[in-house]
Amino acid sequence: MKMVFWDVESSNNKPNGFTQILSISAILTDANFNIIDQFEEECRLNKFLAASTYALLVNGFIPQELKQKQSNYEMARVVKNKFDHWIKSVVDGEEIIWIAYNNSFDSTLLRYLFYNNLFISDMYMLSTLPSCEFDGLKFAHALGSLSKNFKKTISDETGKVSFRLDGVSKENSIKIEGRAHTAIVDCFTLLNFVRKFSKSDPEIFKSLINTSHKTKVNALLTKNNDFFININYFGGKEYIYPLKFIGFIPNNANAALFLDLSKCDKTIIDLDKEELKKLYNRKSPKLFRTIYINKNPILINKSLIEYYNSKLFSLSELTKLSDLITTNTEFKNKILSISESTDNFFNEVHYEYAEEAIYAAFFNNDDKAQTNNFHAETDWSNKKKIIKSFKDPRLIELAMNLVLINSPEALTEVEEKRVGQRLATRVSNINTEAKSKWVTVENARAEVDSARNKYEEEEDAEKMDMLEKIDDYLDEIDNEIKKYL
Repeated sequence: MKMVFWDVESSNNKPNGFTQILSISAILTDANFNIIDQFEEECRLNKFLAASTYALLVNGFIPQELKQKQSNYEMARVVKNKFDHWIKSVVDGEEIIWIAYNNSFDSTLLRYLFYNNLFISDMYMLSTLPSCEFDGLKFAHALGSLSKNFKKTISDETGKVSFRLDGVSKENSIKIEGRAHTAIVDCFTLLNFVRKFSKSDPEIFKSLINTSHKTKVNALLTKNNDFFININYFGGKEYIYPLKFIGFIPNNANAALFLDLSKCDKTIIDLDKEELKKLYNRKSPKLFRTIYINKNPILINKSLIEYYNSKLFSLSELTKLSDLITTNTEFKNKILSISESTDNFFNEVHYEYAEEAIYAAFFNNDDKAQTNNFHAETDWSNKKKIIKSFKDPRLIELAMNLVLINSPEALTEVEEKRVGQRLATRVSNINTEAKSKWVTVENARAEVDSARNKYEEEEDAEKMDMLEKIDDYLDEIDNEIKKYL
C-alpha cells in the first residue's frame, strides 16, 4: 500500500465549477509513512474570477503575487501528470490511498479542475482502482467517538466539538510545521495526524481503509451479517446510529439502505407494506438511512464497538434484532420495494452553465480523443482549431473559455466579445444570481469592507495591508470586464 496526503486551497469555500484551486500539495509515502515524493503547485487567478476576500485572507494569498505563477490550465496539466505517475508506480495488487481532510471538498474541486480544463479522461482518477479515497476528517470523527487516545477540541461553552485540523492537531500534540491553511503545511500536519492515530488505534484506521472504495464497502456489506455503527457530527454535536444493512436500493447501485436499530423493535418485522411505507417516509425520528458506498462512509463493525465502548448501546438487544432481520428475506424485500417506488435518484437536471454540468452526461470516446489532441498542441491558435471537432457543447464552451483566458489573441473579435461578455456579466456587479454559486466583484468588495472594520478594530496592520491589495485586485477585474460589457 502507498498513501498520498494531499490538500487544496481555493478561491472560495463552495465546492463547485465556479471555484478555482489556487494551491495544491501532495506527499507520497509508503505503508510505513516514509516519504517517497512530494510536490507543491500554485497558479494565478483567472481574470474573469473574483476570489472570496475571506478565502484570500485565510490562505494568505496576495493576488498580485499570484500573477507570476502558472495558469490554472498549466497547473491542471502538472497535477494530472504527477498524480498519474504516482498511480502507475504501484505494483499489481497494491493500492494507493488518497488521504485528504474533508475529502469530499478537495476531491470535488480536483474533479472540477480537470473538467474545466478539459482533462475529462482523468476526472475520476482518485476513485478508480488501484486508487482509493480516505477522509481524514471522518477518521477524526470515529476517533472522537471511540478512541481513548484522542482528545476532542471543545469549541465553546455549549460543549460543541470542533474538528478543524489545526485545532485537532494542537489538542493532540501533533506538530504543525508552519502556518496552517497552506496546502503543503496541511499535508504534513495530516500525515503526522494519521501516522499517530493509525498506530494508537489501528482497528479504527483499518475500518476506514475498509470503506475507502465502493468495491470494499460492497464486499463488507454483502459478506457481513452484523450491524454497523455510523458516526456523524453536525453542528459540533455527535450522532451515532446502529444500522442494519437491508440491501441496495434497486435504482441506484451506490445507495445502500439501512435500518436504524435504535428506533424500532422486533414488531417492525410483522408490519404490512403500507405501514412500513409510512415509517419509511417519516422524517423524525428517521428510521431508514441511505448511505452512499462511493463516499467513504464510516461503518464500524459491531466487534469494534464491543472492544472500544460497549456502553454506547445495549449490544445484546441490537444483535437479537439484527439477527432476526438477517433471516427475514421477505421483510427486507418489502423495504427495498418501497424504496424503489419512493426514491428517484435520477431526475433530469438542466444546467445553465457548462461549469456546473459536469454530471449532465458521460463523454463519448471521440470527444475524449479530441481533448487529448487539444492538450497535445502547444499553440493556442491550433488548440482553437480543434474546438470545432467537439460534439459535446459543454466542451466547446469550456474550451472557448480557456482560449479567452489564456490567449485572447487566438480568437476573432466577434468570438472574444461573445465569450468575454458571458464571463464578464457573470462576475460583474449587475449579476444577482451569484450568492449561491460564485463570487461577484460586488460580493468581494462587501467582504473587504466587513473585514476592514474587523481588522481596524484589532489594529492588525498585516491584514489591513492585504485588504488594500485585494481592493486593487478587484479594481483590475473591474477594468478587465468593462471592455466586454
